[in-house]
Amino acid sequence: MQTRPTVRILFLDAGGRLLLMRAHDPDVGDHEGRVSDTSYWFTIGGGIEPGEDPATAALREIGEETGHTKVRLGPPVWYRECVLTVKGEKRLFEETYFLAWTEEVDAALCATAPR
Repeated sequence: MQTRPTVRILFLDAGGRLLLMRAHDPDVGDHEGRVSDTSYWFTIGGGIEPGEDPATAALREIGEETGHTKVRLGPPVWYRECVLTVKGEKRLFEETYFLAWTEEVDAALCATAPR
């Protein structure tokens, strides 16, 4: 089984709101390969590049996914491993979670979930 070291970020704005992303990816399923029929919410983040440390990866992912560059990154707060099925192949995701803050208030961080 392939492993994928990743970072996940609990990204908070100046008002204490947490940024979550919403998507549906028909190529990603749970550990048994079942793909959800509906969209789901998740934290920002992604893979750690070769030679990159987790903190650097977290800052890069924040910039890539939100455009925010003025960020205060805290220490890792959680680690977990989970198995997901990607394009029919099981992968072990090694996830390091960070807290991060921005002093900005951004409309993307204030959006409400569709009903």
